[in-house]
Amino acid sequence: MNIRYLQAGTEEFHDSGHHVLVMGLLGERGRYIYPGLTEERVKKAWDDAFIEIAECTEDYIIISSELFSMDLHETLDLERLRDSFSGYEIRIVLVLRDPVDFLNSVYAQRVRDGYIGTIEEYADQIWPLLNWKTLVNHWRSVFGPANVITFRFEHLQRDQLADDFIRRMFGWDYEEPRLPNESSNESVPHCAIEFFREINGSNLSEELKAELRNSVHGQITAEPSGLPRPNFVTEELKAKLLASCEWPEPV
Repeated sequence: MNIRYLQAGTEEFHDSGHHVLVMGLLGERGRYIYPGLTEERVKKAWDDAFIEIAECTEDYIIISSELFSMDLHETLDLERLRDSFSGYEIRIVLVLRDPVDFLNSVYAQRVRDGYIGTIEEYADQIWPLLNWKTLVNHWRSVFGPANVITFRFEHLQRDQLADDFIRRMFGWDYEEPRLPNESSNESVPHCAIEFFREINGSNLSEELKAELRNSVHGQITAEPSGLPRPNFVTEELKAKLLASCEWPEPV
């Protein structure tokens, strides 16, 4: 069995995700993801993707971005994705995380990217997305129940995330780790996220704000800090989130 992680569409972001492909599906609505990218560059990413897919000799190809689930809200968006791969056999894999842990993580990332609001304000903005049953059923309605696979993030082996994912997804039976487990998205400590939010709300230029965030982020994640991980979810918000987030039924 041969598996390829698609390279086209990964050059623009530091985490090797295919976020630019999501931008292409959203059109003008996706410009906010990376305002500096031209329409031509986004289109070229999709053109390059299909060229690479056509020339690929591997049995399976993986395309991955958290923005597929975060930003493709409309049924038409999902249908556009489905129709883009007409003629190919597609499986959608949704890795679902404890909603409290997820909200803390995604909020910290948004502050890292320049967001200035509180976690309550951010939760209000994405609240419809924080029900896993609704999310999964939406994808199942477009791609078919048998074509949408769900994993629980907490069940993956954290020190071998990529290997464990491959084992579970493809039934690739091997014991020794074969894939690197280096993360390009190390957890930033709570105090650093608080600092970023203060910077984001300051009168500094946007260029200097980004430079400060990038500098602190690079230095503080270069080695384990031992500082507490981000935890902004209050007990009240936690109770509300756990009460409203439903988990999908297995297929």
